[in-house]
Amino acid sequence: MRQIQWRWVAYFVLVGMSTGISAQPRPAQPLRLSIAPQVSEQAAQQWHVGQGTWRYQSTSAVRFVLGNYSPKLISGLASVPLGGVSIADQTSGWLGQHVQWRYGAAFGAVDKKPTVTSFQYGSGAGRAWVDVKISPSLSLDGLYQRAEGYEQLGLGGRYDFGLMGTGALNVVQSHHQEGKGWRYQGRYQLQVADTLAVGLQSESYKGLFSDLLQHQNHGYTASQDKHAVDLQWDAGRWGKLGASYASTAPRLGHSQHTFGLSQQFWYSPNLRIDVDAQRQTHSGDYNMGLRFSLPIF
Repeated sequence: MRQIQWRWVAYFVLVGMSTGISAQPRPAQPLRLSIAPQVSEQAAQQWHVGQGTWRYQSTSAVRFVLGNYSPKLISGLASVPLGGVSIADQTSGWLGQHVQWRYGAAFGAVDKKPTVTSFQYGSGAGRAWVDVKISPSLSLDGLYQRAEGYEQLGLGGRYDFGLMGTGALNVVQSHHQEGKGWRYQGRYQLQVADTLAVGLQSESYKGLFSDLLQHQNHGYTASQDKHAVDLQWDAGRWGKLGASYASTAPRLGHSQHTFGLSQQFWYSPNLRIDVDAQRQTHSGDYNMGLRFSLPIF
């Protein structure tokens, strides 16, 4: 079990099939419940119980987190969860009425296996990040992570084109014992209709790129290009349908193509069903999953 929730704690994997490597179905997105008891009726601060964390949120924008935490940056810059202490804040008005800042820092150990029932921490690490909303359409962000023998710096941005969708770009450079590398990422999302959304994503790796989690396992990503497209369709009573295609073209070796289908629907007000399947053309591997999610109290 990857996640334990106060409200949703039942999660069953009924079907898991693989002809090649063992593949685990992706878990359903759980519902979250925050418990925020006040110390007193006059207390301005609150403690919240999250997944793997204790959060201290004041009436101001300051947030203190004890436990596993990873910020979500608007350009798609990815960060590995750190088990430790982190603090975040946000403010506005420094450079104009519409300019908003979010920033934070964290110190702890790299969570190499971020599950509720299994803990495996690596070496100590630190992180600093900033997210700036310059206008209603344009946002920029930055990420810096450091551990023993490792350093990473990333910059990114996101722009809202209105009816033409949204686009995001980011670039990351990593330095480690094996060398250094670059990762370039871009994503474009378009809401074709009220019930249909399309997403395009492209990634390019140069040199010997390694993220913070790969560095803990002494690994890296060799030079390669990845491209993906996904469709999300709200089919009403049939739930949410999804289709995806991804291709990976390494500089050395064979290209890999992956197709996927998924469906999520509510069978009843108390029972959600998730079905998904993936197929890889080069290796022939595939996986299928069927999951039920329901409240037990």
